[in-house]
Amino acid sequence: MRPQVWGWNARSPASSEWIAVEFAQGQLGSPISDSQIDAFCAYAVARVKTVWPQIPLAFIHHSQLASGRADGKTDIYPNDQPDQQQAFIERILTRLQRLW
Repeated sequence: MRPQVWGWNARSPASSEWIAVEFAQGQLGSPISDSQIDAFCAYAVARVKTVWPQIPLAFIHHSQLASGRADGKTDIYPNDQPDQQQAFIERILTRLQRLW
């Protein structure tokens, strides 16, 4: 789905406040590769920034939203692994800040 199109991904109000990207993994705990992060960063610069040039570089995990917890969905790293959640976000930000 293009960044210009509204979609329902995290219940209200998050779906109207955030652009969502899902990183796929074979099973919980499987690593997200550098190639996956690089592909996301290329997409963000080419597609998201051109539509939303002032969008802040802020990332949260679905389960960090009240609506995400209520759905019972899992993230790459669940809420009981905050250090891993933050490390994943830092991996994205480190690459993206160089390109943004």
